[in-house]
Amino acid sequence: MVGAVLGDLPLQVRRRMRYRERRGGYTSMRHGTDYQRDRSAKQRIKDLVETPHYIDCCHRPELRALRTLYESTHDMESLQQCTSCGTYWFYRFHEYVNWSTGDDDLTSWFTALTDEEGTRLRNVTGGHGEDLSFLATRPSWRDDRDGAQRVDGAPARPWS
Repeated sequence: MVGAVLGDLPLQVRRRMRYRERRGGYTSMRHGTDYQRDRSAKQRIKDLVETPHYIDCCHRPELRALRTLYESTHDMESLQQCTSCGTYWFYRFHEYVNWSTGDDDLTSWFTALTDEEGTRLRNVTGGHGEDLSFLATRPSWRDDRDGAQRVDGAPARPWS
């Protein structure tokens, strides 16, 4: 039954779950490092796709993916919107594959967008060819193996 549930998840969610299992147990983004190992697979999956705790657009942020702008084997870009306050967010995921140790580095960036930028990305027809150079200097949240932190910018393009 777990295999059927996992097969329905986006590729980047399946990777993050495998990565966390290899690290010696599951760590929920919402609940910290000592959050139980005995959670059911369905509950662990639900935790993975929840809005990260550091999203700070309003008192009760709840992100919903509006569209995937780009997706490859190791990268993903999507436009998301908070259902509570309407803020648009640009989401980027990147997996750096470490062939020598098997400890892949999974990194996510969340960048708040203006209404104009969000509307433009929502209506763009090409997705991947869109100019995203403004992300390089836009304050963003980066979540990687060192945890979540505020950074001065996000990558302006995917690696692949």
